[in-house]
Amino acid sequence: MIKKSTVFKIDLAPILMRRGNYQSITPPKLLLPMFIAGGENEAVEELFQPDAIACVGERSPIILFGLNGTGKTVLAHELLNRWQKDRAERKLTLTSGTELSRSLQRDIKADDMERFRQIHRDCDGLLIDNLHELVTKIAAQEELVSILKSMESDEKLVVITMPELPRLRSGLLPALQSRLSGGLSIPVQPPGPQARVAIAEWIAAEIAPEIARDQIALFCSKISEPLSVLQLKGMINRWLHQLHAENSSNRSEEHTSELQSRQYLVCRLLLEKKK
Repeated sequence: MIKKSTVFKIDLAPILMRRGNYQSITPPKLLLPMFIAGGENEAVEELFQPDAIACVGERSPIILFGLNGTGKTVLAHELLNRWQKDRAERKLTLTSGTELSRSLQRDIKADDMERFRQIHRDCDGLLIDNLHELVTKIAAQEELVSILKSMESDEKLVVITMPELPRLRSGLLPALQSRLSGGLSIPVQPPGPQARVAIAEWIAAEIAPEIARDQIALFCSKISEPLSVLQLKGMINRWLHQLHAENSSNRSEEHTSELQSRQYLVCRLLLEKKK
């Protein structure tokens, strides 16, 4: 990865669901095969350094927070994916706030809390996507406090995504906020100016490789508000479509003009022949 003031990239890959892993959520759709960012996400770059991943359990729970569409979920999956690769025997549980609550209710009704705790406590790595979905689920929050307590070990890793810091989210139990605040919290920001250009270049290369880099840089320089990758991709697609339409129109006008010129030449030749 390239250092700090310039753009860096984190390659993304789906988690290999080994025997013993449990997944109750759909893997995130990758808009790009890598996470592209700049200095605005310096803390993310540091988190994904090999040395940091090797000892990331010491800083658990890891909270990735930020606006929707900034890449929190794909980064959470990738972090656990890389951490799991260090030891083949590590078992992962991938869930969300909503699915955690549903699973708890289902196993309580089935009188099978042993199964619930086996899945959510006996794993080595636990991902809870969109933890804020638990704000009205008090029983699930209380159970999560117990889960976090049972996973207090340098050999365990809990990764959580949410829109904001736990202490700023109303509706969470103080005990849960305290547990979550004991780990490492990292903001995930929308791509800054340099990252936007790098993302736009990658997208344009896939769709319209003939577009010059200076055209892309000029287009991105006119974007003032923060955009997610999805929003940026949609804007680039519309821009490229507009360019294509304009080029097609220009070619059509040139072709019409050329035909008219040929017709005029034919008429002149015929008149001269009659004379």
